[in-house]
Amino acid sequence: MSRVKDEYQKQMAAFCEKNNTISAQDILSRAKNQPPTEEKEKVVEFKPKKSKGMVWKAAIPAVLCFLLVGTTTLAATGKLTNIFRSIFQDEKTAEIVDAGYFQEMDLVASDEKFEATVIGVSGDTANARVAIDIYVKDEELIQGLNKIYIEAYCMSKEEYEYNLESYATWEAYGKQDEEIPNLYHVSLRTGIWIADGQEAVLEIVKIRLGGDGKPWRDHDVSLKYNIQADRKAFYLAEQQFIDFVPFEYKGRTYSLIYVISGYYETELIFRDLGAEKPPQGSDCTREEYEAWLDFIQQVVLVVDGVEYKVIPGKEHFPYYEDNTYGDGSYTHMHPYFPAYVNDDATSVEVRCGDTVYKVK
Repeated sequence: MSRVKDEYQKQMAAFCEKNNTISAQDILSRAKNQPPTEEKEKVVEFKPKKSKGMVWKAAIPAVLCFLLVGTTTLAATGKLTNIFRSIFQDEKTAEIVDAGYFQEMDLVASDEKFEATVIGVSGDTANARVAIDIYVKDEELIQGLNKIYIEAYCMSKEEYEYNLESYATWEAYGKQDEEIPNLYHVSLRTGIWIADGQEAVLEIVKIRLGGDGKPWRDHDVSLKYNIQADRKAFYLAEQQFIDFVPFEYKGRTYSLIYVISGYYETELIFRDLGAEKPPQGSDCTREEYEAWLDFIQQVVLVVDGVEYKVIPGKEHFPYYEDNTYGDGSYTHMHPYFPAYVNDDATSVEVRCGDTVYKVK
């Protein structure tokens, strides 16, 4: 782990020198030798607000070291903020980390070719983000391949042990470190289990290395972690259940059942209870898909009078389920719209033609 510590010390030394505080070496020493207390490990209860985002970010550099010196919280904030803001250009996750929504981790899994370290988690309760450093042990595997792609399972321990075949993998592309050529950084979006605080299993099963004009090289792996995060480490995405509000459109009935307002995006969950079972598998028919795309383009999310359309490319593909335990067979869809902060909004509506549902 010396390579990670060396790189980390370099980043933190520059940060603390800029802000006139103690050295990165002192921080690592204090974090290692001083036992954590309940006060140190608590998550700051602060909800980022878009209207105050710039003010908060401007205040962070001046007060961060003063507030958090000598704790592992400073270490995690510096590392995770740098990863999400500088490496991935993910300003939203960086804002959440700055606000105190994160959990530092140091989980390592390795084989003869790779060493992968889960640095920490952040995000909101509908969209967990896992920061992973992947170190390639054999430099001959790289040979100018500066791009990385991974596939990973992530689910509850029970689902992993008894129902793995029912799930697909999560996918993510990463970036090569600017100074360490055989070190790559990956931000992996996962499902609800980590953010829900459940005991979860994360298993990286494929690593692909590639480069401009060069073929990708696949490596099947099994790098597995047991993760149980504190739910308070994630910004709370507010979920509102809606009692099957119907939207009639061109002879089809779409039922809106959930509205989830997260920090990244707003998710609307629809069902079509009149869907017919496709000839094979769970994919809907082309006719149903085209009808769905037409419908969702008519749906408008209205927040304080401002109208938002579905995010292009995030309309979602209808997925068929033969639900024998509840309300029968249906297809479900979960398109994404731009995010809004629920606490800041005074009026939220979902509209389609003359049908209007008032969320707030």
